[in-house]
Amino acid sequence: MRLIAQFLSYLLHPIFSSLMSVVLLFHLPIYLNYRLTEEYFNYTYLVLIVNLVVAPLLISSFLKRKGWIKSLEMPVAKERIVPYFTTSLFYFFTYYLLHQINFPDFYLAIFRAAIITLLLLFILATLNQKISAHLSGLGGICGMLVIVAIQFNIDTTPLLIYGLVVSGAVATARYALNAHNFSQLLIGFLIGFFCQFSSLL
Repeated sequence: MRLIAQFLSYLLHPIFSSLMSVVLLFHLPIYLNYRLTEEYFNYTYLVLIVNLVVAPLLISSFLKRKGWIKSLEMPVAKERIVPYFTTSLFYFFTYYLLHQINFPDFYLAIFRAAIITLLLLFILATLNQKISAHLSGLGGICGMLVIVAIQFNIDTTPLLIYGLVVSGAVATARYALNAHNFSQLLIGFLIGFFCQFSSLL
């Protein structure tokens, strides 16, 4: 059971959340995608992978080597402050790059919502609150599916159900690993979910 929980935690790590969100957006039948080329999609994926996956992983590995964090799991809230802060910088830089290539405004709004989520996690970490980043990421994806359905009149119900099931599985895994309690998991999901609604403003 523990091995399965660890596998789910790594497979659906929050570091992949924004990449998964954009992959979903690009594969949904949204008219905004029709004017984008394959080269555009690939460039966007490359930017996200380098800035939001590889760079944060390298920084976290560096912090672990220097003894600033005990492990990449960061079991203590205070250990998450520096990684959240540096990741936020990469998110702002990525937002700038996406804006430069005329990323669709609605997609930029969704990305801003992800930045807001990350900043809230950073603030809560400074207050010694270890809210689940895993559930914040998955909550953000579920929230995105809801607002896409609202904005473009697309039926995302099957994907949303799948997202909720996966969120439940990851929440169970994180709870089984004693990484979070129930309230930290629930608050994480709600933060990610409702921050996405800021993109409708």
